[in-house]
This record gives sequence, structure tokens and C-alpha cells, in this order.
Amino acid sequence: MALESSVLSSEEFKAFAADYVMFAHVTTRIEGRKHDGLLSEKGGRGFPHLVALNQGGDVIATLTGGRSIDGFRQMMESGAKFEALKSKEDKTLDDEIFLLKHDIAMGNAKLDDAKARVAKLTGLSDAQKAELDGAILGLEVQASLPNSRDPDEAKAQIRTAGKKFSDWWAAGREPSTDSSAFDPYFMVMLDYAELEKDAALFEKALAKLQAKYADNPRAQRFFEAQAERLKKLQAGDGEDGDDMEDGEGDGE
Repeated sequence: MALESSVLSSEEFKAFAADYVMFAHVTTRIEGRKHDGLLSEKGGRGFPHLVALNQGGDVIATLTGGRSIDGFRQMMESGAKFEALKSKEDKTLDDEIFLLKHDIAMGNAKLDDAKARVAKLTGLSDAQKAELDGAILGLEVQASLPNSRDPDEAKAQIRTAGKKFSDWWAAGREPSTDSSAFDPYFMVMLDYAELEKDAALFEKALAKLQAKYADNPRAQRFFEAQAERLKKLQAGDGEDGDDMEDGEGDGE
């Protein structure tokens, strides 16, 4: 999805930008061009990749609140808060929770490390435990995703991951819609449901993706294809994974 030019040309964006140093980098893939690898160095995988940097050029926040002025503002405020808390000597429980969630979101805390940090936190409320479990779940999903290029092995991995995800879902463990784990969590369940010829699970998982992307016109072709898959499953004609769809729920 491209960044709407109307956002950047708005008076509201001009007012927002006055408080920050704006920097735009264009990757050209021209051999020998200085800093042409900046996108990948800062964790980017596609265009546009929007992040907040500190004075040293380190990424301190990523855009999670949507490509809007409010989303930009949320990103910058999150980055500023991270910088302030990182150097704070007497951190509160809320501070530790924020820093851990921030490190997870930035990819700076791996699963075992994140679990160890959670285990050290005492006095957590039920709400805080649920909040941290959601962050840990995102790491667990990413660690469980199928990654084999071999068709047979990929199907075996989908069955393993899909069974795990569906069990978690049944137990109430589900990534939030703004989590990077949300799409793959339900996409894998679609493929797993097709392999297991479970039309009910396929329909439920598809409904979660539709609820998130129903208003995105670029996702309509994707959902049309999923509707055909569901129709085959409901008729008992589903293939053993041969027709499984690839790609993100929003068609990007």
C-alpha cells in the first residue's frame, strides 16, 4: 500500500514535521551508490519503510499506528519514550514492561530472552500478564512459521504450526490486529484447515482476516480466492494443500 501523497501535502503534516528532522532515502540498486543498502540496514523489506531514528541513526521506533498523522505521531512519541526510559536509573514495573514490549516490537528481544525478562518481573497484574503474553505470542508465532521450500516438508510444517495455532486460538491466545503476527497466524490456519479439510476452521480464520481487511480494495482478489477455497472445502472437494494460497491478507 503506497503512502498517500495527500497526507504528506496536508497542513497537518507540515505542522507535525516542524518538530522533527525529516529524511527520505530512495534505494536505487545502482552498484557502488553510497548508502544504497540503507533500507535493509534499517530493517526494511518493502516500500515505504517508515521508522524513527535517534541522533546516532539507530532505529528507535517503527510505524504501527497506521500511515496517518496520528500514526506518525505515535511512532515518534514511542521512540522518545524509549530513549528516555532506557537511560532511567530507577525503572518502575510499567517502565520495564514498556521497554520489553518495545524491544520485542523492534526485533531486539528473541523468544528465550523475552521469556526470561518476563520471569524476572514481579507484582504483575492480570492485565499486565495478558499484555506481555500477547507480546510473547507474537515471538512464538514467528518462531513456529513454516519455512521449508520442499513441498512435502512445508505441508508437514504447516500441519505442525496450524495445529499449534488453532489450539492457542481455542485457548484464547490470539495476536492483536496491529501485531505483525496477526496475518501469518491466520494465514497458516487457512492452509492447515485446507490440509485437514476443516471447513469450519477455515471459515472462522478467514472471518478474522476479513474483519481486518474488508475495507482494503487491494485485498478483494485475495478474499475472492479464499471464498473459492472455502466453497471447495464445504463441498468436500478440497485439495491436499496443492491449491494453498501464498501472500499476506492485505494483498501487499
